Amino acid sequence: MFGGGSGSAAINSALCKIVPELCSEYNVIHICGKGNIRQNNINGYRQYEYIDDMGAAYTAADCAVARCGSNSAFELIANKIPTLFIPLENKASRGDQLQNADYFYKKGLCRVLRQRELTPENLLREIKNTIEDANLEKNLEMCDIQSGNAKIIAEIEKVIGI
Repeated sequence: MFGGGSGSAAINSALCKIVPELCSEYNVIHICGKGNIRQNNINGYRQYEYIDDMGAAYTAADCAVARCGSNSAFELIANKIPTLFIPLENKASRGDQLQNADYFYKKGLCRVLRQRELTPENLLREIKNTIEDANLEKNLEMCDIQSGNAKIIAEIEKVIGI
């Protein structure tokens, strides 16, 4: 679970209220942002201000809860991780996160919880729905969105004459 580079007060607050129940069934990695770690002794719950190796976090993830910036969205979908997106709303962003979430939702590649509907109860329900959504998993497996690294490297090699 992560809410962007500096964390998300709204997501952090909702998660804080459900993490004991969530950890009765699942392990949770929570990237909460700088200065947002809260002391706890909940078994199966780990908080980090920041993670340098998101690849390792993605590898460990069976499901994700995240904002819906383009980098995070494409990384999660390319890695075929069932994701519940909670996009920043228009007043807090340019509106691009809502557009990203809508785009991927219409393709059946994610679930979406609007921030105005974010409550601890809704978050818990939607996390469970995301984990149990067989159609979402099937759509992600069939999705052909891939990392663009090979294309980027090929373009660089073309420019420098390799």
